[in-house]
Amino acid sequence: MAISTISFKVNGTALTVVRSSPFTAGNDYRCAFTFNRDWDGYPARVATFWRDPDQPIIQPLKQFGAGQLEQGRCGIPAELTGGEGVLYVGVFGMDDHEQPTRRLCSQAAALKLAPGGWSVLPTATTFIEAFKGMMKNYAGMVAQANDRIAAAETAAENADTAASKLTGMAANGDFTGPPGPAGPIGPVGGPGPAGVTGPAGVKGDKGDKGDAGPTGAVGPKGDPGNTGPAGPAGPKGDPGNTGAAGPAGPKGDPGNTGAAGPAGPKGDPGDAGAAGPAGSQGAKGDTGAKGDTGEPGPKGAPGAAGAAGESAYTAALAGGYAGGQPQFYADLAALDGLADAIVSITGVSA
Repeated sequence: MAISTISFKVNGTALTVVRSSPFTAGNDYRCAFTFNRDWDGYPARVATFWRDPDQPIIQPLKQFGAGQLEQGRCGIPAELTGGEGVLYVGVFGMDDHEQPTRRLCSQAAALKLAPGGWSVLPTATTFIEAFKGMMKNYAGMVAQANDRIAAAETAAENADTAASKLTGMAANGDFTGPPGPAGPIGPVGGPGPAGVTGPAGVKGDKGDKGDAGPTGAVGPKGDPGNTGPAGPAGPKGDPGNTGAAGPAGPKGDPGNTGAAGPAGPKGDPGDAGAAGPAGSQGAKGDTGAKGDTGEPGPKGAPGAAGAAGESAYTAALAGGYAGGQPQFYADLAALDGLADAIVSITGVSA
């Protein structure tokens, strides 16, 4: 009969399958457990197998000293390996030297049984939940475990006694004749039948609260929660101190031209500017309209006496007159209306 082994790693309360042989119908099934340092101080360790939490089967593991990490091994009860369903496996540690007794439970691994073989389920139930039902039969479980441990110790003592007896007989020469040839290796014996489950014990008193277990690893960061409602506005805080002036920023782009502002008040006259250079003569303008006649000016001062003018007779002679002067004036007087004119011109009356 072939042997199939499932290897478990026990880190604190976590129990995981790390390696397994193929599950084949008819095999002898074994379990191997490796414990981390969290299990120091729990020398009495048992493996627990169940398909019904009210009917667990206990398999004792070896006694462990402080700091030991070697594997504890046991067989899987044959009566739990047949048919379909789920088989749960967990480990339980105790320290009977402490009062009250300290205990440590692992989670449970789940093995799915099917006609074609077994498989390890990706999830596991919590051993603590299943252990609630197991604690109903705790006294019977402990007695069963103690009976098996005692039977194992008795078998070991008997083996030691038989070995010592045979050693003594050999030393005394009780065996005669040459040694015979080595016999063939015998077949591997099958697992013995499971012991009878003891009766349920009386429910014991509630034990003292155990020591706090080691802190578990930090879980993954959860999803952000929904935004809560806005709280009321707090009171206005005191003005803060003026901060140091920051460095000058880069020159900005020119802004748009602003609207024209209102006209300012008239300023004081400025100083006269220097005369500019004479401009070129402009084109002659149009003749302006005739102005109004001005007021007579004041009488001017008498002018200087003019030079004596030429007489009319002299002028007449120059003009070809041939008569004498008296005749000239007589001729003039004879002209109608001219006597007054002659007088005014010559100043001489005829």
